[in-house]
Amino acid sequence: RLLNEQLDRSPKAEAKPAELFAFLDACLLDAASRTGSKGKPLTQTSLRVYRRACTVLREYQQAKFKRRPFGFETIDADPTAFYNDYRYFLTREKGFSTNTVGKNLKTLKTFLLEAQAQGLLKNFNPRRFKAIAEEAESIYLNESELDALAALDLSQNLRLDRVRDLFLVGCWTGLRFSDFTRLRSDSLTPDGRFFDLTQQKTGDRVKIPVSPTVRAVLGKYEGRTANSLPPAISNVKMNAYLKELGQLAGLDSPVTVRKTKGGMLTTRTVEKWELLTTHVARRSFATNMVQRDYPVAMIMGVTGHKTEAMFWKYVKLPQPDRAEQLLRLMENHTPADRRGVFKIAV
Repeated sequence: RLLNEQLDRSPKAEAKPAELFAFLDACLLDAASRTGSKGKPLTQTSLRVYRRACTVLREYQQAKFKRRPFGFETIDADPTAFYNDYRYFLTREKGFSTNTVGKNLKTLKTFLLEAQAQGLLKNFNPRRFKAIAEEAESIYLNESELDALAALDLSQNLRLDRVRDLFLVGCWTGLRFSDFTRLRSDSLTPDGRFFDLTQQKTGDRVKIPVSPTVRAVLGKYEGRTANSLPPAISNVKMNAYLKELGQLAGLDSPVTVRKTKGGMLTTRTVEKWELLTTHVARRSFATNMVQRDYPVAMIMGVTGHKTEAMFWKYVKLPQPDRAEQLLRLMENHTPADRRGVFKIAV
């Protein structure tokens, strides 16, 4: 034994290749305890997306590799062939929508990049592992429609009254559901003119003006609740109640919904209230502020968007002609008695 040690000839156990699903299970455990880029724990929504992606990959393995091994070696042998086959499975055999397919591919890509970093994949090329997407049909409520909601007499329906008021807070602050449902009295600045808070999703701090509508809601609930706002309910319940409110407010204009599912484009027409969700509040704020010709950079400072590209995904209007927009602002800021009376010396 000593001689073997000196000559380094002792028999060594052959290293077993890492098993794919054991690796994914370890990633899930790590994800549950680690923090994101902002130093905050990952949200339960993110963890559910991770777990779902692993579950779907197991379903692929069971459907396609019943009696054959499936692991890193399978993927590494021909990453492009695996990508194409897995995408076909998600699209045709699972019948997922384009965006659900894209979400699964994007999440799996995250795991495979980690495997590549650990030396478990040699041939994986992330550029060829594309996460597909299509623009989801979404709506916003213009200011007239928001006024119609605000004007509803809901004195005999406390449930819908509270949901309406809370939704209007979202529509006039631009906050996500996770933020406008956890506003507290200490979120207000000492002069009561702004909300100053840290966004739950991004960890970014934003300062939001208290609009007349929000101020009216605060006044309505002052002394009735701890934060002078309607009590929060679950996202699922609020989405269901918003559809009731939309019907009561007569939000019945037709909306054409296009969606690719199972590789097939489907088209249907629904009434606007059927698409009402809590996220419509944030989209309505961004779109209505743009329609008022407020500077995009100013609006982004409130919504917390980092890039205009991300911001415009929320705005349900074409990007304005910036020269036209600037001309309107210049004309609006020129006093009426000074328009057309300038004399140019020659």
